[in-house]
This record gives sequence, structure tokens and C-alpha cells, in this order.
Amino acid sequence: MVSSAFFVYLQDIYQDIDMKNPLNSLLLIAMLLFAGTAQAQQVTGRVVDTQGIPVEAATVVMQTPDSVFVDACLTDSTGAFRLKDGPERYRLLIQHLMYQPRQLTAQGADAGSITLESASYELGEVTVKADRPIVRVEEGRLAYDVPQLVKDKTVTNAYEALQELPGVLMTDGALTLAGAGTPGILINGQLTTLSYDQVVNLLKSTPAARVKKAEVMYSAPPQYNVRGALINVVLEENTTQGKVLQGEVMTEYRQRAYGAGKVQGNVVYSTPNFALDVLYSLRSGKSHDEETMVAHHTLQDQVYQVDQYNESNGRSTGHVVRVGSTFIGPQKDRLSVVYTGNFDSGTTTRTSDTRISGRSPIYTNNQVDGPSSLHNAKMEFNGHGDLVAGADYTYYDDTSNQQLTNTASSGTASHLLSVSRQQIQRGMLFANQTHALPRDWKLNYGGNLTFSYIKNYSDTYLDEVVDPASSFSNTQREVTGNVFAGFTKAFTEKFSVQASLTAEYYKCTEEAGGTKTELWDDVALFPNVNATYTFSPQHILQFSLSSDKAYPGYWAINPTVYYLGAYSEVRGNPALKPSRDYSSQLTYIWRQKYVLTAYYSRTADRFTQLLYQSATELRTVFQTVNFDFREQAGMAVVIPFKVKEVLNSRLTVNGLRLREKMSNFHDLPFDRTKYFGVVQLNNTLNLSDRPNVKLDFNGSYVTPAQQGIYDLSSFYEVSAGAKWTFARDKAQLTLRCNDIFRSGVPDTEVNYRGQHSRMQLMQDTRTVLLSFTYKFGGFKKAKEVDVDRSRFGR
Repeated sequence: MVSSAFFVYLQDIYQDIDMKNPLNSLLLIAMLLFAGTAQAQQVTGRVVDTQGIPVEAATVVMQTPDSVFVDACLTDSTGAFRLKDGPERYRLLIQHLMYQPRQLTAQGADAGSITLESASYELGEVTVKADRPIVRVEEGRLAYDVPQLVKDKTVTNAYEALQELPGVLMTDGALTLAGAGTPGILINGQLTTLSYDQVVNLLKSTPAARVKKAEVMYSAPPQYNVRGALINVVLEENTTQGKVLQGEVMTEYRQRAYGAGKVQGNVVYSTPNFALDVLYSLRSGKSHDEETMVAHHTLQDQVYQVDQYNESNGRSTGHVVRVGSTFIGPQKDRLSVVYTGNFDSGTTTRTSDTRISGRSPIYTNNQVDGPSSLHNAKMEFNGHGDLVAGADYTYYDDTSNQQLTNTASSGTASHLLSVSRQQIQRGMLFANQTHALPRDWKLNYGGNLTFSYIKNYSDTYLDEVVDPASSFSNTQREVTGNVFAGFTKAFTEKFSVQASLTAEYYKCTEEAGGTKTELWDDVALFPNVNATYTFSPQHILQFSLSSDKAYPGYWAINPTVYYLGAYSEVRGNPALKPSRDYSSQLTYIWRQKYVLTAYYSRTADRFTQLLYQSATELRTVFQTVNFDFREQAGMAVVIPFKVKEVLNSRLTVNGLRLREKMSNFHDLPFDRTKYFGVVQLNNTLNLSDRPNVKLDFNGSYVTPAQQGIYDLSSFYEVSAGAKWTFARDKAQLTLRCNDIFRSGVPDTEVNYRGQHSRMQLMQDTRTVLLSFTYKFGGFKKAKEVDVDRSRFGR
């Protein structure tokens, strides 16, 4: 079986034979004849699929007609194969994993083109499953995958989403981080002058689906311009290739003792280089709280029993307006300008029935009303060269009108009329720069400068006579300057460090009655360290060290008295000092979801409100005071677990030792230590995928604790909810009930060195919530601005 083409090839070679060297010529002829014989002994062919595409690596087996093996080979990249010569007739077997096997009988040297048909393999119910990590370590930050945490939970906004973060607890209505107290909250890492409460309001106006991730930092790097613990909420960016109009509308009804409602609308218009978003929110409703106090008050060696029942009813209305714009340059430089307005008004009526042994009962009617408003404007530039700079301005105005009447059962009455006002102007300039240096070094430096001007006054009349104890007028001026420098460095693939040092200058003066007083004038240094060692992705160890300084509220340092009733009052404290905090945490993360944290913190001059029974009159006084120090040490563990695809749970356990000391508290020095713990269990039940209905039920328990001379009882809270998502995930209906058993507020008792009192708070915390949300145009919420208003208000 010698092809004619091969003989032509031999003829061409023969013409090149060197006739002058017969031996070489004979050898060449012999080799050619051997090659021609070999060629004559081969069987060739080609394997393709049904579309004529070559099939590579197919197995081709040659057999005799009676199934005796002759030869075998694999097809090359062109689908071709070559087999040695066999019988006149032979059998070919062709096999490939992705094609149906084929068998055929052929003859001759050319087997031709052989076509294979694709094999169809159906794997019954085969699914590859794995748990996505819920936390990663990114340059010292614990980055949590919020969409994964909340995808089946009945959360409706970003603030509720933060409550799902491992180690985050709700304490006294505020978010706390196990081992780090109350963290600061930023949105997209942006510095501003809005307060914690204002941040919460804006997060409650942000859909949970808008949150991309949450970064938890036990020691915030200085470029965030926040010291201590921090949660940075990272929102999804609006990315559009054309002009897009998107939006969301939401309505919500809350039922406690009274009903309350909320409506909200948000519209976003965006192009590749510009975005404009407008938000408006309106809330209105009534509130109801109750409180009982039983006290044994020793005055001039005589013990008086005091029984007091308080009931409070309020009505409030609030408006939130936000208009933001973002301009994007050709090099991805960003310039954002945002205005935020908050307008509140309301009336609270508090009635008290006070019975003091040996005296006539006194009935108190205390009504407080007045508006408050906040305006914040911010401009921020984010350059492509890692430069962040901007300016922020806040104006806050709060007016309060109080009318109080004490009426004894004998018919005598006293009247109090008070008008007070607080006006705050605060401006800030800031700039941060980051440089990437050789060998994985990053250098950060920058600073900020803040100016504040505060006007406070109160005019109080008792039975039409000026009360000097609660009447005052003053102005406060503050200037705060911070400069910092720091670095980030990955020393090895496993070990990295972020460290910085911040220097702060702070000065505050007060002017009243023509007299100027210096309240604080101080320079302080604040170190910050985050070190991470990654043994493997399954084992991560992180150490954090931070320091911070906190300042009391502007109103708290005023020399004022606010009367609650016939037996209770709140007094200001002009002697208050800022507190200094040093804290450290050691965190171990296993399998990127189990978290174990050991922590220690010490706060010098910590300030908090305590009560004491006056030694000169029958009156309980609430006043903010400075402790010598507060010390905490403990350990917290977060354990997530699943039961198939039905139940997804997370257990958080936090145990700690608390020590508080104060050497001078109205001749009641204390140095107290308490061990207590917190247990929290969060559960999500996948009731149905079609329709998409999810349930969640959560519970927490806190053992008896302390605060100063207070002994706090144990308390627990249970909540449950259901969420139905429909209309192609554009609509969501949520039903929740929080604090089902109305057990989430502890009782407070004082039994210390002759001070005896017990308060039971029956706050209106049991809530049934029904909300409906609808998105249109592929809505994604634009990023909000938070303003630090933590020192505003009363």
C-alpha cells in the first residue's frame, strides 16, 4: 500500500543523489526504501465532531475482525491518527470522555474522517456546596460580608444590618462592640461633624441591600480621623454607562402603646461622570413610658420613704432632607457636595405622683416642647493620587420650653416656667495623603482643624421669681487640631503591621457675665497599632492597640438645674473633664468565620450620669461625674453554625470583669468590681424559596451588672420577624416584633453607704413593625453623610 505521492517524493530525492560517492548514494537509497516501506505499513485517519471540529486525545484502537489487538494511539490537535499496517480488513474502536464511543470496520491505508457525537451526561441532583467566609482581614480591618450575613434576615435598613455583625450587641439602645464599647460609625470612611444619633437616623434611611461590607476596627487608623473602635459602612457605588433614573419608596408602621408611621422616598439620577440623589423622610408618632421609684432617704438622722410613679407621653414629628451630588473627573477624581437637614418638633408631658412619708402627696405635671434643627454642608475631594481633602460645616439650633406645676393634696401649688436654647456652629478642615513606597510600604499623614462656637442660655422662673440655680447665659469656644503620621507594611506574606501616632491640641474657653474661664488646654499623643499574622487562611491572629479621648456634651458642663418633679432634678457639672481611654484586643479567627477575642481597656476620668440622695434636702440629684478610672477585661467568642439549608444561627458569648473607682463622689467614694456576661443567639429559618419567605428569631441575656453605685438586674430580650420578597425582588414586605416580652430594660438599685433607692423602668420597647419597600429603575442607594452630633442637645 504505497501511495503515488510517496513515489513522486522518492523521485525528487533520487535526482539529488551524489553519483560521485556511490556508497553514500546506496545508503541514501536504502534509507529511502526503508522509509517508503514504513510509510506503506501505516493506516491514517481523522476524528472530528458533528460540527467538523477536530477531536483531540481520542483513543483509537485497531483490531482484527475477530477482535485480536493490533495497535492503538491518540489523536493529535488536528484530530489525526496513525496506526501500523494491519490486515486487509480491520476494526477501529474510537473512545473519548466527552463523546459517544464508536466502532467501525474499514480497509485500506486511509480510514477517512470519522465523526463522533457528543455525550450527554446528566448528574442527578449534584450540587457543590461550601460556606463562604463571612470575615476577611484587610490591612488590619475585619471586613464582614454584609450581603451574606443579612440575605435571609428580616432587616430592612443598614442600621439593622450592623446589628447582625458578629460581636455587635445592642446596649441601652446603642450599638456596642464586644471588648471595645460603643464604636464610632462612618459611612464610606468619610469624616464629618454629624453625631452618632444622626448617623443612626441616616443608616435607618439606607436599605440593607445597599451595604457592600462593614469594616470593624478595634483601633481605627488615623486617616479615618476617628480614634478607638470604629465600624465603617461601605456602600455600593452607582456604576452606570448611560443616564439612569433610579429610586425607592418605603412606608412603615410601628405599633407600641401608640402607633407611629414613616414614609420615605429616594431618587438617584446618575451618568458616568455625575450623580445626583435626593432623599426625603417623614416620621410622626406618639410614645409612652412609665417608671416607678422607691427610695429610703436619710435626712438629719430620719429616714423618709419615697414612692414615686412617673408616666410620660410624647408626640413628635421629624423630617430628614438630603441632597448630594458627585462629580467624577477623567482620572477618577471625585468631588462630592452634600447637604443634610434634620428638623424635629415635639411635645412631652410627664406626670408624677410623689408620696413622701409624713408629707402630703404631690402631683406634678411637666410639659416640655420645642423645635430643633440641624443643617450640615460638606465638600470632599478624593484624588486619584490618594489625596482626600475637604471641609464640613454644621449649624445646630435647639429650643426648649418647660412648664411645670407641683400641686399638693392640700391644694397649694408652685409653678415653674423655663425657656432654654442652644446654638452650635462647628466647622472642620481636613486633608489626608497616602503614598505607596517600594517594598510594600505605605505612608499615611495628614490632619484636621476644628473650630466650634456654642451659645447656651436658660431663663427659669419659680412662681414668677428668677431662679438663679437654673438660669445662666454663656458662650463656649473650642479649637482642636490633629496631625498624624503612620505606615502600613507587609513584612512577610504572613505578617503585616499598621501603626501611627497622632498629636492633638485642644483648647476650650467659656465666657459668662464678662468673665472668661479656661476650661481645658491640653496636648495629647495617641498611638495606634494593628498587627496581623496569618498562619494560613484558616488561622488568623490580630493584635490591636488604641488610645482615645472623649469630651462631655456642651450642655452637661453648664451650671444649670433641670427640674423633673417634686423629688428629682438633673444638675450640670462645670468641673467635668475629658476622659482618656487605652484599649487592646487580641483576636483569633478560625476558618474565616469563628472569632475569639480577648481584650483589656482602661479609661481614666470616664464620665457618666449617676444619682445621689441629697444630704441637705429631700431630693434625688442626677449628675454627670468623672470616675477615677474604669477598667474592663474579658473574652468574647462568636460561633456560627448551620442545620442543613434550613437554619442558620450565630451564638455570641461575652464574659468580662469590670472595675470602677471614684474617690470623691459626694462623700460616697467607691471601688467596685463585678463579673458578668452576655449571651446572644441569632437564628434565621428558610421557610420557603418560592415564595421567598424567611423567618428570624433572636434572643439575648445579660447577667446582673453594675454602673458606679448602681446595681443592674439581669434582663433578656426576644424578637422575631418574617420577610417576604416578591415582584422579582423589587418589593419587600416585612413584619417584626421586637422585645416581645417587654423585658429588655434592667431594673436599677442603689444600696450603698446609706443610699437606698430602686427604679423600675417600664419603657415602651415592645414594638410591632410592618414595612413595605418598592424599588424601581434598579435602585441602589447613594452614600449618606454622617455628622458628629454626640455633644449636642441636653
